[in-house]
Amino acid sequence: MTSKEKNNEYSRKVYRKNLERGRAYNRKSYWKNKESRDKKVKEYHTKVKSEVMTHYSDGKLACLCCGVKGLVFLTIDHINGDGGIKRKTKEHKKGMMFYIWLRVHKYPKGFQVLCHNCNQAKKQLSKCPHELLETNKN
Repeated sequence: MTSKEKNNEYSRKVYRKNLERGRAYNRKSYWKNKESRDKKVKEYHTKVKSEVMTHYSDGKLACLCCGVKGLVFLTIDHINGDGGIKRKTKEHKKGMMFYIWLRVHKYPKGFQVLCHNCNQAKKQLSKCPHELLETNKN
């Protein structure tokens, strides 16, 4: 074995040892600070979702269809109904990463704020029941 090979092998051993130490430290630190870390993450997620919803609802924080208010009830809807296709092609993410994606891409057009009920109804019935009621009245 040449000296270069010995140095490479030694470097790999040192790297693995340091990697294992780092992982152990991170695990210990995670459990030691879990509550405060979880609180900070939750605050950040609420802030991001609030910013995105405020932008797409023109500051009203309400469902465009039925008018229900409250951040926990609201979600982003793809106006063209192509969200599933975009997620499958990995054009954008889902969940909190989707809200972050919207912010990073400077709030692109084609999205609106709906409550979860209106969003699911639109997905299953192609129109929200509120829209169907309005068309039946006229």
